[in-house]
Amino acid sequence: ALSSAASDVYKRQTVALQNGCAYKKLALGSITYIESLDGKSIVHLTNGRSETVGKSLCEIERELSGGRFLRCHRSYIVNMDHITGMDNHFVLDTGDRIVVTQRFMAAARVAVVQYYKKKKAEMGM
Repeated sequence: ALSSAASDVYKRQTVALQNGCAYKKLALGSITYIESLDGKSIVHLTNGRSETVGKSLCEIERELSGGRFLRCHRSYIVNMDHITGMDNHFVLDTGDRIVVTQRFMAAARVAVVQYYKKKKAEMGM
């Protein structure tokens, strides 16, 4: 019951991202990765859609603090919940491959292992 309750809370967590004068509320679990392109950020979602946000990746990274999201490249932030494999890329459950640069590689490996250990402990496994 506890792990089910923790899972429900986890799924309900949201972030409100601004695009112009409109705000879009997104479930954190629905975000697979975010990429920077031409001064804007594109938020890629589990349903295959994407939302463009008029903020830099650095601004979004600050809003997404809490350990679930990881900067792996100057142009990418990934949601660690969707990582299914890692070499010099993160392989996501959507089939997307996100590059991990040398600069971020060592820290990314450590962060992913720590995140999954923490998540497993929180779920009572």
